[in-house]
Amino acid sequence: MRRPPAPCPMEDPASSEGIAVICLTISLTAYLAGCIIMGDLFSLMVALASLMVLFGFCIGCVVRERWLEWKARCRFGTLSADGCAINEPSL
Repeated sequence: MRRPPAPCPMEDPASSEGIAVICLTISLTAYLAGCIIMGDLFSLMVALASLMVLFGFCIGCVVRERWLEWKARCRFGTLSADGCAINEPSL
């Protein structure tokens, strides 16, 4: 039986705005340093994340859920040091 998903941490606007500000700050810094490609990448990440939120998909929620899942597997010994599954319990 699969447990219900945890509430989305990005529902709090301050969280998602903080991530956007960090990415845009990195982008601006990259542009000022002359790294146009890196600046474009971080700007594009913010634009795509904003577009996906308009359609009801929160990438931050997915990344957080996968991260917590991975940490739990490491804690309970179902992952080896290199990240490969070992002794995976069957559901």
